[in-house]
Amino acid sequence: MSSGLFKAIELWSAPGADGDDEHDPSALTVLRLPQIDDQEAIAIGSYNGLLKIYLPDKGQFYSSQLLFETQLKQAILGLHGGPFNITSAGSTSPPTLAVLHPKSVAFYDVQVGAPLGEDTIRTAKVQLIHNYNFEESAANVIFGRFQGVRSACDGVCVQSLSGELLFWEQDAFSFKTQLPDVLVAGPLCFVPSNDTMVTSTASGTIEAFKYIALAAQTDTDKIKPTWSLNLGELAMDIQYALSTTPTVIVLGERSVFWLTDSGGLRLSKRLESDPMCMLSYQSNGPAVNLLLSTHDHKLVVLRDAVVVWTAHLDFIPIALGLCEFGGTHGVIVSLEETGRVGCFYLGTDPEIPTRVVPEAQEVAYDRMDAEMAELQGTIRSILLAEPKVASSGGLEMECSLPSIQKHPDGAWTLTSTLTIQCLDVNRIDNVTLRVTAAAPFVTTPQQTVFDVTSVLTVPVSVSCPADTEWVCYSTTVQILATYTIAGEPRLVSDSFPIPLTLLCSPVDIESLDPSSAKVCSVQVQVVPGGGRSLPSLTTVASKIFEGTPVTGDFLSVTGPDGLEVHASRTDDGYCLSADVLGSVWLLLDGFVLVAEEKLGQEGDAVVVNEDLDNMLDLYFSDIDAHFAVRHEVEHYITLLDKSAQQIRVAQKRLLARLKDKTPAPLDHLDQLLEGSYDALLELTTVLADAETRLTSAADVLAASTKTILILLKLRFRLDPMQVNILHSVLDPDTVHAAEDGWEERADAALVHLLKTCLSGTQTDSSRVVDFTLAAPEVGTAPLKKHLTQLCAKLKGGATLALT
Repeated sequence: MSSGLFKAIELWSAPGADGDDEHDPSALTVLRLPQIDDQEAIAIGSYNGLLKIYLPDKGQFYSSQLLFETQLKQAILGLHGGPFNITSAGSTSPPTLAVLHPKSVAFYDVQVGAPLGEDTIRTAKVQLIHNYNFEESAANVIFGRFQGVRSACDGVCVQSLSGELLFWEQDAFSFKTQLPDVLVAGPLCFVPSNDTMVTSTASGTIEAFKYIALAAQTDTDKIKPTWSLNLGELAMDIQYALSTTPTVIVLGERSVFWLTDSGGLRLSKRLESDPMCMLSYQSNGPAVNLLLSTHDHKLVVLRDAVVVWTAHLDFIPIALGLCEFGGTHGVIVSLEETGRVGCFYLGTDPEIPTRVVPEAQEVAYDRMDAEMAELQGTIRSILLAEPKVASSGGLEMECSLPSIQKHPDGAWTLTSTLTIQCLDVNRIDNVTLRVTAAAPFVTTPQQTVFDVTSVLTVPVSVSCPADTEWVCYSTTVQILATYTIAGEPRLVSDSFPIPLTLLCSPVDIESLDPSSAKVCSVQVQVVPGGGRSLPSLTTVASKIFEGTPVTGDFLSVTGPDGLEVHASRTDDGYCLSADVLGSVWLLLDGFVLVAEEKLGQEGDAVVVNEDLDNMLDLYFSDIDAHFAVRHEVEHYITLLDKSAQQIRVAQKRLLARLKDKTPAPLDHLDQLLEGSYDALLELTTVLADAETRLTSAADVLAASTKTILILLKLRFRLDPMQVNILHSVLDPDTVHAAEDGWEERADAALVHLLKTCLSGTQTDSSRVVDFTLAAPEVGTAPLKKHLTQLCAKLKGGATLALT
């Protein structure tokens, strides 16, 4: 069954209807027409109520082969071919076609007229004979002599979507009954050998009910199945096959089951692909013949559970049938989802793919070398080309110098004008502007979508509320404009810094209160390199604070959250002291930039002669604080998930008790639900507080990381490439965004750095480096150990290099 060696051969087909009309798998049937020598016609119906009857003939489809076409008032859920003896008195022309609608079952008599003149074109007439109406929406219908030999006419049974069975006998309504424990109506089949209705439930169980038991039972709760069998799969179709042993065939989602009429399992077969539909046909002897179509374009012929033939189809049928075509019996009829109907047979031509053998040609190596050289030149020219501000037909963005507005309450607003120029208005779409800055800075606008014009002028403002407790870890405002040009996404970016005068300000040393002075735990000594002298403190401070008059050899800077940084001019250089490690980088970075500008030598202008052990201890304290709060947040999230699961369980049990007709005592389930809900609200408040503290701890850690990176750069005189390597390992910009844990990522990067860039150094070779990665539950000890080993390597003379 896994591969089809043969291909089905099509004899005739009629195209489907245009549009989005759909067809039900039960809306295909074969009609026998006694008016034209018992030839067989094909009838199909659609959900839009379109009924068609075809008289197929060999060759191409012609409109004359469409005997009848009409638009019914209701959707067609199923078609069944007769004749049907539904009246005891009998009729000279019994109905030959039954149509199932959502609210009725209609019986029609199909009459085919004689050919018109010398032409062979025939027409058909369809006359409504009986119509059974009901209120429930129908799911399916079955026909048969439900009382066996005692019944002289065919009965009709309609199953509604809710599992209610409605019966008609002798052209009159008989009774109705509700099947027990029906969630969704399943397929229905009548087994005439023991007068049983067989259906399936939503739990994958096949159940059978005696007709006599259904007719005599008035209490739905007391209706019990004659037999039941749990197959473990939802049934897609149920059919009855008359053989030596009456057999009920069940098509599951992945298997086919052969059952006896008493509920025993005869055979089962696991399919290799998902089935679509099946058709049981005439069986000779004890074996049952079955046609089965699958979703992988295969038509399988089964004799019991043995595959006897497999053919490939160019389509996926939703319904199958058998008819007599051109005097040949056993022609297969198929209906597709689009309404295309066709007749075909199982061909014997093997489906072997044709392989084309390429002609052997001599390889032109000179032409290959010339083409390769041309491609390499093109790639090289693109790589070496100077980057442009914006490509042709894109956007150009320019930001003006920001203006500062200070408010009486201490707050401030930084305003700038952003000019966006569209170089090709007709090709640019979806211009979106995003302005971002680190907390607690507030940007306006944060995200805006613009209509495309030639020039866009957007005012951008950055503000900071007064009396806000925060730690500054970034002073850059990022501006990003995204757009599409000819369907391709593009972007252009710009940025501007927030002046240091808005973050902190120098104060007069004489205005400081000695009693309010803090004990400074961080001291950094900045000295010149190469035996040169640093500029005066007044010159550096005036440059940093943009013209703010600063006099003397001592500078005190105050900022948010009680930030205090003191700088003094010594004989050797500058001395910076602060009570928080993360606040040092604000002045240290500015001091280094001004000193390097004055001395004219980057990277070796200033150094730090301070031992880093004390700084690392303070840095480790910030790492531990951030790690502890992060795990606290994860713990609260776990508790919140468990509390929500407990609420869902309590709700399900409480609803089950309330829906029960004879409900049991609540057993304090309502109190448990109320208590769980109160606990959930309390956990939500605690989690929100912990997430706020996590944001503050991340701000402190990012600022401390910036300070450590600057100190490592100055202490070990690292060049820009080595600084970039360290920045990629200890990235302060990803402290807030690392969902899988910044500490774990930084530790993994340090281990990789020690294994690669620093593994080949000969200095301090006696030191043994531990390359063990840290598990989340271990804590920050491995990270601190690896960071200490990195500093020891650099102190011993190791060089950071990628090769």
